[in-house]
Amino acid sequence: MSYKKVLTGVALSVGLLVSGSPAFAASASTDQEIANVASDDFKAQAITWDLPSTTGIFANTFDRDGIRWYLKGITKVSEGHWIGHYEGVRL
Repeated sequence: MSYKKVLTGVALSVGLLVSGSPAFAASASTDQEIANVASDDFKAQAITWDLPSTTGIFANTFDRDGIRWYLKGITKVSEGHWIGHYEGVRL
């Protein structure tokens, strides 16, 4: 390996270590109450939409009927047929 590659790898490793250090510094205190914010009352209900296409070309995001749609994945159904999987957020 060249010196430049080794130096880059070390710099990236140190950067990852330093960015994760606040997680190691946190102490667990027994007198604090932990609130469960992931209960069913607060979970956002995802709006999904599967759009077929014969070209396999899908927009990354678009707005329609007050909803902003984000492309989450593409599935090839058969030769010449794809489905774009979208999740939406109300505007």
